Amino acid sequence: DSYIQNLNFSEHRNRFANTDEDAFIKVTTSNNDNTGDSIHTWTETVRDTGANLIRNAAKTKGILDYKALLEVYFLQRENSRLNVFNLLIENLLANSTDRITGKEIGAEWKALIESIPRSRGYKKQARELQQNLDLFTERIRVFLGQLQEKASEILTTFNHSIQLEFQFSGLIYNSDTKEIDGKEIILTVSFLQQTINSPHQFLNEAKLSAIALSLYLASLLITPDSDLNILVLDDVLIGLDMSNRLPVINILHDHFQHYQTFFMTYDREWYNIMKQKIEASDTRDNWLYLELFYSRIDDDLEIPVFAQDKDYLAKAKEYLNTNDFKAAAIYLRTAFEVLIKKFCEKKALSVLYKEDPRKLIINNFLKPIKEGGKDRNGNRLPYISEQLERDIDQYLSIVMNPLSHSRFVTVYRQEIEDAIKTIENLEDALFPPNNRR
Repeated sequence: DSYIQNLNFSEHRNRFANTDEDAFIKVTTSNNDNTGDSIHTWTETVRDTGANLIRNAAKTKGILDYKALLEVYFLQRENSRLNVFNLLIENLLANSTDRITGKEIGAEWKALIESIPRSRGYKKQARELQQNLDLFTERIRVFLGQLQEKASEILTTFNHSIQLEFQFSGLIYNSDTKEIDGKEIILTVSFLQQTINSPHQFLNEAKLSAIALSLYLASLLITPDSDLNILVLDDVLIGLDMSNRLPVINILHDHFQHYQTFFMTYDREWYNIMKQKIEASDTRDNWLYLELFYSRIDDDLEIPVFAQDKDYLAKAKEYLNTNDFKAAAIYLRTAFEVLIKKFCEKKALSVLYKEDPRKLIINNFLKPIKEGGKDRNGNRLPYISEQLERDIDQYLSIVMNPLSHSRFVTVYRQEIEDAIKTIENLEDALFPPNNRR
């Protein structure tokens, strides 16, 4: 976008940074065929962002935040109908290429506006404009049909019993006003087979957000791909409850595996759920987990801190290596809890119910694992060995006991190392390496 929009670098640099320092933005792209990396730089004096790869990626990118979704319905609260003409023609479908003309919809629309005759006497130009508007109208109807089909397909994943339809009468040149009339694409919504008047005033926010998200994602799928497809979802789900959030994982898996996806959220609970679901899918190795937070270096200045989110066992090992035994023990216990809860969910084991899940103690999950399953003849089928049980009980009381973290206790390095080895053995027993996905 810096190249296409001819942005001024000085207006986008960190205003709190030392102005004497050299500022830059660099993007490194890697080819799938391992032919090498390309570095694209933007500074005060260098704008190496005009490469075809970057320019095409700027056209096919999908960067969505919650405010973008609000454009579908919130900005029209006072209207009885949802007119999405400007949103579609100037935004969502702007980069869709017309197969007949080879031009992008946004560029075609801009050319039509610029061809409006500036005098009443230009009848020939007016006739040519109307002919072009008729052709453009037909092409828009084709795109609307594609968008409606794909958006409806995505929307069914949310299981809201909602159907979408676009109503578009066509564009007409008004020679009296020298304006183009008919700039209305009305989004009609049916809920439980009934057409809803003023859906943006009738439906709740979760359903409206699901509709908006479906439209945005569908518009990407009917736009021609580039060599670098990027999808950024920046807290677009804050208006959805958990039952509506989970389908998004399936949507990304089913429709956007050819995209490099950035999924951002400030909600730690949702982050952990998203991470667990991805790790249980066949795309687990395609994801990185990163955390961005701030650190205060003095009373006034905050700096961003960017770190890769490693699993809890890896963090325990890191703190052990820095001789922070207390932190290592805390992360070790967390790794243990996550592991046994994950196994209980996988095997659908019976766990003592508590209305407040925070009141569940670790033994509630550990007990059914120790009891094991049963074979077809009803004989006990242990999940873990007796020796591993004894090791777990030993280190659960010595190292991973949460009460020991709040008082001064002597924790020896060897005990933590042995506890880490025990958790690794437990993971191998519950999730054998050859069967891990």
